[in-house]
Amino acid sequence: MDEQMNTHEQLIKELNPINELDNEYVEKLVNMVVEFMISKNASAFQQSLETFAGYGVLAPSSLKLISRGFIILFEGGMKDGWSATQLHDKCMNMDIDSDKCEVIKAVWSKHSSHMATTLLAKTIAANELVDVDWSFGVTASSSDCDQVYIYVYIC
Repeated sequence: MDEQMNTHEQLIKELNPINELDNEYVEKLVNMVVEFMISKNASAFQQSLETFAGYGVLAPSSLKLISRGFIILFEGGMKDGWSATQLHDKCMNMDIDSDKCEVIKAVWSKHSSHMATTLLAKTIAANELVDVDWSFGVTASSSDCDQVYIYVYIC
C-alpha cells in the first residue's frame, strides 16, 4: 500500500506541470507518449521530445518527467483495464486541471484499444515457444500390467 501511495505522489509531482500548458500542447504530448507505447521506437520518441522541447514551452527535464509520468499512468491503465472515464477520474485525483483531464481522456478513448492490442501482441510474441526437443517412451513390465509407465521428456 505504501508503494502505491509513493507512486501516486510521484505521479502527481511528475504530471503537475501540464497544468501550465495549453490544451493543444497537452494533446500533442499525450499523443507522442501513446505513439511511443504503441511503437516502442525510442529514437523516434526522443526526436519528438526534442522537437517539442524546441517550442520552448517546457524545460527538457520537465518534459522527460511528464513523459515518464504518462507512461507509468498509461501502463497502469492498460494493466488494470481502465475505461476513459476511470482514467479521467485518476487524473482528477492527481490534481490535473479538468480541461487537461478531458484532453487526456479523449486521447485515451481514441487509442486505448490499439495500445492494448499492441501490448497483447508483444506479450504473446515474447512468450511464444520457438523450438522444442522431446522424446517419448514407454516402460512396461511383463509380469504385472498395472506397472506400465508412459512418459514424455521435453528439453
